[in-house]
Amino acid sequence: MEEQNLKNLFLKFNINWYINIFNNSSKTISYTALWDETSFQNNIEKETKIILIKDWKKLCLKTKDSNYDNLEKLIEANIDFINLTNVDEENLVPEIKENEEFDEKKFDINAINAEFLQKQLNTIKSYSYAKNVNMESMSYSVEDEERVFINSFWSIKKYSKTSCFYYLELFYNSPQTSDTDYEMKSCANLAEISVDFVKNIEKKLLDKTNPQKAEIESQKHTITLKNKVVVSFLEELMWSLFGENIRQKMSFIKKDQIWQKIISDKLSLVSNPQIPNSCYNKRFDWEWFSTEKLDIINNWVLKNIFLDYKNSLKFNLRPTWNPTFSNLEVVWEFDKNYLKKSSFLFTNLMAFHNIDSTTGKFALEGEWFEIKSWKIDKFVKNVSISWNVLDLFQNIECLGDDIYINSNVRTPSITFANQYIVV
Repeated sequence: MEEQNLKNLFLKFNINWYINIFNNSSKTISYTALWDETSFQNNIEKETKIILIKDWKKLCLKTKDSNYDNLEKLIEANIDFINLTNVDEENLVPEIKENEEFDEKKFDINAINAEFLQKQLNTIKSYSYAKNVNMESMSYSVEDEERVFINSFWSIKKYSKTSCFYYLELFYNSPQTSDTDYEMKSCANLAEISVDFVKNIEKKLLDKTNPQKAEIESQKHTITLKNKVVVSFLEELMWSLFGENIRQKMSFIKKDQIWQKIISDKLSLVSNPQIPNSCYNKRFDWEWFSTEKLDIINNWVLKNIFLDYKNSLKFNLRPTWNPTFSNLEVVWEFDKNYLKKSSFLFTNLMAFHNIDSTTGKFALEGEWFEIKSWKIDKFVKNVSISWNVLDLFQNIECLGDDIYINSNVRTPSITFANQYIVV
């Protein structure tokens, strides 16, 4: 796509514009033990997204072809539809004028052959599992992502990166009980599945093979949420900080809470887009503003919300990140003895989609380990916790030292006081 051709194209229609070109390649091997079924996918995705703006009206077009002649035909066939949209003086092309390019590829996806992928599957299948432990499913995937941005200010930005993900789920089945557990790993480098990865999941599963009945009454307790569970709560909190959700009153965070205390003074949250070897890094947001390390919550005060260009104008604040964060980090003093005041360690909660997005209220069912003398004791299933997301984070007792890194949220386990448990 030649630059001069693009300039002539949009001059012809007398419109402002920006283009996002997305190319993604992935290779994935998956295995389902029940059917002894192995599958392989080699996906190549291409998408060109064109935003057209004229007289404060906005039109979005998508195509799989970025060829200049096809773009001209696409715009010509659809340009009149822009008159169906509303006039909004905040419908403007983001004022991005710099040119930047970042290549963060760590490996060549074309060099990943069948032998390498088969080796990852064999590591899982050849492992000597404990009695009653079986493999449920696994997958191993590598991805190569390339993005290009061009706008009517003639800014050109390019970004490319690689990612590696793998997943394993095991199940335990005996006449007395059955259960499952899983783990996922992610990184920017090419990584291989190790025996220790399988062994750790097996140990977690075996620890749950003798469920007990809870002996406590339904009341408030000091509890600990395992790091992977905290991830889901923090994702819910971040969703509430999207400027569009706040403006449309679809969030339990209100506009007047910006720069106010919203959570415990034991917690700060930072979005860090450039962590070495993280596959969740983002050099640019979806409107191609350059990202930077961003304080979301600092010393319990809400410092920033996530604003695209349009909402930044409506809030009269600078654009931050659209539509989301990258590598959210929990920052505070970590304590290896984080279970010392806790009665229970929740290792799993279900149905996070049932959290009320406008109030933050939730009632979730899950499973826990009871804690005695700082040590994990008996395993209990089918218990519930009900509360409110903001109230939960206003009752932090302490933070653990077990940072979970295989997610866009990097958090330790957290102990919370005064949580209502239903048994």
